[in-house]
Order: sequence, then C-alpha cells, then structure tokens
Amino acid sequence: MDRCERLIASLLLLARSEAAAGHEEPVDIATLAADCITDLWARAQEANLQIRDDLEPAWTSGDPGLLERLVANLVDNGIHHNEPGGYLEVTTRTTGDRVELIVANGGPVIDPQHVSELAEPFRRLDRSSRGFGLGLSIVRSIATAHQGNATMVAPATGGLQVHISIPSRQAPKSGRARHADAVRGTGPGRVPVVSGDPQGPLTKS
Repeated sequence: MDRCERLIASLLLLARSEAAAGHEEPVDIATLAADCITDLWARAQEANLQIRDDLEPAWTSGDPGLLERLVANLVDNGIHHNEPGGYLEVTTRTTGDRVELIVANGGPVIDPQHVSELAEPFRRLDRSSRGFGLGLSIVRSIATAHQGNATMVAPATGGLQVHISIPSRQAPKSGRARHADAVRGTGPGRVPVVSGDPQGPLTKS
C-alpha cells in the first residue's frame, strides 16, 4: 500500500469512527491489548524497548474492529515515538462502571502546552517521522464514539501517557475463559507485571 492509499485508508477510518460505533458486541480490552503486544513484540525488541503490562479483565460493549484499532494505534505510537532503552507500559482495568486502558511510553520530553494538539488531525511534533498525524485523532474519535474519552499527559521525565476511559459491562460467561487464555499465555510479548515504577525491573510469571 503506497502513501496515498494509506492516507485514504486512515481518513476513511477516522470518518467511520466519528460517524458511529457501528456493530456492538462484548469486547475485552485486555485481550485486545495482549494480542496487540504479541503482534508488535518484534518491533519493540528491534527498538530495544522494555514492554510491561498489567492486564486485568476490562469488558465493554462496542465495535470490535474500531476498539482493536484504538489499542493498536496506541501501542504502535508508543513504540514509534520512543527512544532506545525506553519502555512501553500497557494497563487495563475496570473501575466502577468504567473500563480503563492506559498506555505509557518513554521518549523525548514533550512541551505540556503542545500535548492537546497531538489528537488533532495532521498534527505531528516531529515532522521527520513517518505517518500523517492521524493515529491519536483516530484514537480519540473511537473513544468518543464509545461514550468515552481520551486524556493525554506528558510526564516531566519524557514520553507520553494516554488514558482511555469507556463504559464497562459485565463479562459474558463464555468470555472469561478466552480472556484467561490470552492474558496468561507465555508467548512472545507476554511479560505481565504489577503497575509501578516504569523503570523498575521486569518480572516474568
């Protein structure tokens, strides 16, 4: 797919996410995150990044394709806009009636005044990087389409933290086992840890 085709595909996805959430069904954000980390594990290793995750069940209702794209965009963004020896931390949990997805990554220090611009279409702080500046715009639109929100914070130590909050739902009985299989696996990319200091040691289960 050439650059123009990728731009058109991104714009169509942005339009779709802004229009409606589409077909809704039970979705476990933790499972999507586990699959995404596994899929992008090789890229993270090539970039010399440490991946940490704390994936608790996080069931919501929504469009599976859009929610998968939301998670993938955040993980991809965290890998691309990072630095050698940096980290990528992914957390999912259910708090009250909300599902939370938090993706934090290392990287250069970002001016807090510019953080809000990152979710605007075609806005990139680093003009030398690939892409069109639509990744976080799509994330925000998908979160909004699912009655949620996306909050971005630039830590003083560098990098970016994105916090997604959307309504939760009860886990379907048939879904609990699927979540356990995905999150407790031991394949590449499965490095479960307890949330804490992002610079702390990795502990494999």
